[in-house]
Amino acid sequence: GVSYGHQFHTTRPSRLAVLGIGYADGVSRRLSGQMEVLAEGRRLPQVGAITMDQIVIDATDLPELDIGDSVTLLGSSGSETIGPQAWSDVCQSIPWEVLCSFKHRLPRLPRRPEH
Repeated sequence: GVSYGHQFHTTRPSRLAVLGIGYADGVSRRLSGQMEVLAEGRRLPQVGAITMDQIVIDATDLPELDIGDSVTLLGSSGSETIGPQAWSDVCQSIPWEVLCSFKHRLPRLPRRPEH
């Protein structure tokens, strides 16, 4: 099983990826099993519970995803976008609260928009 209490069990041979961000960084535990991330322009589901320092995603459908590749939690990749409204809907909150919840442990890396 995956995560606290083995809350998630795969139903097929799977390829899971661990991301070094969790609720101590501002990703609400309410999003556990309810969120997706973006990689290579594709949506990948988060599985199991969001832990203090990690979330796990199911990368089975994106076999080319490799260690060190970028994954987007909020933002765009290819033609796909995940905005703070998606998280606030699950958390019964508002987008501004989602954006203000990110902690000082996360580096701020300004980027120019891609065109």
